[in-house]
Amino acid sequence: MVLPKRKKLADTSQQVLISGSRLKYQQAKDWLLQQIAAGELKPGDALPSERALAKLLGCGVHTVRQALSELTTAHVVSRTRGKGTFVEVPPQNLRKRLNVYGLIVPEVCGSLYPSLIKGFVEASVRTHHQVLICHTGLDLRSQSDVILQLTDKNVAGVAIVPTIEPMPAYQLKALQSQQIPVVFCHRRPPDVAAPWIGWDWEKVGRMAAEILIQRGHRRLALVGTSRYEVTEGYERGFIGALNEAGLDLPDHRILYHAELARSAAEDEAHRAVAKMLRRPDRPTGIFASDVIEGERVFFEAMKLGLRIPRDLSLVGFGGGLCLGALSERLATVTVDEVELGRRAVALIEEIRTGREPLTSQQRIVMPLKLSEGETLGAP
Repeated sequence: MVLPKRKKLADTSQQVLISGSRLKYQQAKDWLLQQIAAGELKPGDALPSERALAKLLGCGVHTVRQALSELTTAHVVSRTRGKGTFVEVPPQNLRKRLNVYGLIVPEVCGSLYPSLIKGFVEASVRTHHQVLICHTGLDLRSQSDVILQLTDKNVAGVAIVPTIEPMPAYQLKALQSQQIPVVFCHRRPPDVAAPWIGWDWEKVGRMAAEILIQRGHRRLALVGTSRYEVTEGYERGFIGALNEAGLDLPDHRILYHAELARSAAEDEAHRAVAKMLRRPDRPTGIFASDVIEGERVFFEAMKLGLRIPRDLSLVGFGGGLCLGALSERLATVTVDEVELGRRAVALIEEIRTGREPLTSQQRIVMPLKLSEGETLGAP
């Protein structure tokens, strides 16, 4: 077998010095990509040795090795022990990667998303990346359009809070086929190979139930927007804690607004909450699946003359970043969404630099805390 000759890129006595604010291995990688894109290195060409490249670029062998490791992960080059490193990708397939991270969320407001966006942007800026915030309005077709646009722009990485409707595998493949790292936040579609950062859903419901039970409440209720895998987890934890205390949760004390009539849904939601609070056996404690729902219950209770927390205690769920006077007062089970956003960027960086595979199954479970606020009292 005749091996390809090593490509002589330049006279190593005249160094191509790398300098600037970016990490040296990233500059070394970019320089090699430029050589391939310019046709100086073609598919099948053997690269100079690590030592020769280090001398040429004016850096250490470890820097070159890290650059080649990333290019190997991205299938730009292949490395064979005892033979060398060879170019794999044709120049026309080597598009310039946009120095941008994308964040796909169902909406940009709500109890969680402002905190997530804040953390994601902060961490992206520290890694010298710009950010594209894309919202889907919980529409699967919009999510597909956004993913196609980010794929076309060849962004450097994407974090996704997927729609409630199951995400088809081809949406993820559209990104990963272009070697774009993908991290799922909050929930991850089944049967996909990508990392996930979220929290223990059942523990949220359990924590809310336990604090209400500890305060002496026995008639409890659960209010949410939609029933899907996350809120179903809250419900299982909530009911589990009640059952352990010898209590139950009748159907009329479980309210999901999305299951009401579609017409005038907002008015229907307010009326449904008011109807629950008018019952002779009305709940004395309510767990709302997010802060927005907690605010809805708070205002309906006030309209009926109920005093909080003397007549009704409320516990919500949120991302820790309070954006209003009422959300600051609400007792809340919290997850640090700002830190979750930062961790999403860190995980994208790990995949992008080859420290974690593109199809990693890593799961990061964020800790939960309880902020007792001013809406929690004895019945």
